[in-house]
Amino acid sequence: MIKSCKNLTKCIFVRYNSGMIIDDGSLLSISASDLDADGVLRVPDGVYEIAQYVGADMPNLRVVIRQNSRGEWQKIPITTIKNRPYFESKIHQIGAAHVSSVQKLRFDKDGLNEQPDVHLSINRDDNKYQIVGSGLAYAVLQCRRELLRRKFNAVANAYKAAHPNVPEKYIDILHNALEWSLCDATKLNVAGRKKFIKYINEFDANINYVNNIFAKYPNVGKKFNELKNINVDDLLKIIRPIPTDNPVSKSCTRWLKSRPVSASEMHAIVNAGYKNPGAFPYSWLKRIPAADRGAATQKLHDVLRNAAIEMYSPESDIAKRPLLDNLAKKLENIIGQTIQIKYLAAGAFSKTYTMQIPGDKKYVWKIYHCDVNNGMMHSNMHDTELQNSFLLGGARYTGKAKFRNISVAGISNQRGETYMIYPYTDGASNKISVPQKRFQETDAYVLGDTNPENVVNNTIIDMGSIDINRARWDAPKYVSKIMRTVLYNSWNDLGYVLNNYNSAQIGMALSFLGGKISHWDIDYNKIMAKIEFLKRRARIR
Repeated sequence: MIKSCKNLTKCIFVRYNSGMIIDDGSLLSISASDLDADGVLRVPDGVYEIAQYVGADMPNLRVVIRQNSRGEWQKIPITTIKNRPYFESKIHQIGAAHVSSVQKLRFDKDGLNEQPDVHLSINRDDNKYQIVGSGLAYAVLQCRRELLRRKFNAVANAYKAAHPNVPEKYIDILHNALEWSLCDATKLNVAGRKKFIKYINEFDANINYVNNIFAKYPNVGKKFNELKNINVDDLLKIIRPIPTDNPVSKSCTRWLKSRPVSASEMHAIVNAGYKNPGAFPYSWLKRIPAADRGAATQKLHDVLRNAAIEMYSPESDIAKRPLLDNLAKKLENIIGQTIQIKYLAAGAFSKTYTMQIPGDKKYVWKIYHCDVNNGMMHSNMHDTELQNSFLLGGARYTGKAKFRNISVAGISNQRGETYMIYPYTDGASNKISVPQKRFQETDAYVLGDTNPENVVNNTIIDMGSIDINRARWDAPKYVSKIMRTVLYNSWNDLGYVLNNYNSAQIGMALSFLGGKISHWDIDYNKIMAKIEFLKRRARIR
């Protein structure tokens, strides 16, 4: 079926059976037979665009001849790039790179009318890589991406030929990480290319690392979302083993409790071999002689870490009763007491169980699994849960709701080896009504998830969705006192501020309020008046 062209001044080639037609109402058919022996195509008057698939239909096309509005015949030499015809100009040869301007075959009454793109081709190892882009920087970036992709594919194909039984999903994991990295890269300088070339050249070793991961976590089956949708750096952090030659001192625990730790700092802690901050409950260790409690603690950590690895699996794959019974027996052999373990709940990021010595306090044992990819975990801030648990353990959020103090934890670079233990109180979950604070951005932390399943008896047990205001957390304590006085206390209390803090301290506190005050708040004018009063009396500009 042929569509009629309503605008006769702009007609295009479209497919019609084995040839092509110009649909200007006259049903003029053109095919490869219309080329002369020298590859010259004479284009009729009134044609304003030549579709790019012509390059595939006419591989011998070399020149297009077209008549302009003045009756003059124009000769346009054609360069075919990836089976598409272009007019090429401003040609430069820079070393092995061929750089030129290329234009698609679109015309106005006087000639070609489209802004040129950049064509870049590189001859390397007798293979020609060609890119057409909207600018030189983009074309260079695309060409470098293509070179790295082809190098990866060559290495992967050679590996598959030598190892025909390797699962395709292992290669896909390495390939997808490279693609995510290349797509995120806005430029590929020498250092960037060296990093990716090193990653490609270590293909054999990385495949073995991936195989070890699947062997370590036998219950993940065909699903291992943690290794999906991540870049090369994140993948290597997850799959490669971490050296433990230089353990960190005990002060690491105090460090985790004192200030927010960044993701890179947490990774450094893991690299240094500090795995197990925190101490087990005394009631677990009371039957063990004091001299043996250190060794018993290490055994408990080893058992729980190995169990977390064994039970690492998607949410739907809840650990079976024999696994829990086997874990309970191993713990009982260490502490000399009976312990009961029961499944409590599972979410998108973790599973929780309760552990209890009969008659003693009940504890939650929380382990992580691979229902979501690594990027989703980062976007939901669940990669900070363990550090947040130390940082805010016992802190009050609102009303009677408190964050649960962490009792003990295991840290690892892989979520399948990470776990936490903290006190648990029986009872129905209470929904926390979080007030819409006027100046929530000034708080040291903000709870982003108030799902009732994450709250038990006014105790917040999910520490993942906590946004730490690092600038606010690192500020001196007087900043908090001054801000809260301005926001929530009476005018009379401003005298206390002026009498106990100097101009620099008051100025720093007021700077935290800058830009964070809502015009819609009913107390807006009152609070602004307080701020102006303090600035005037403390002589703050």
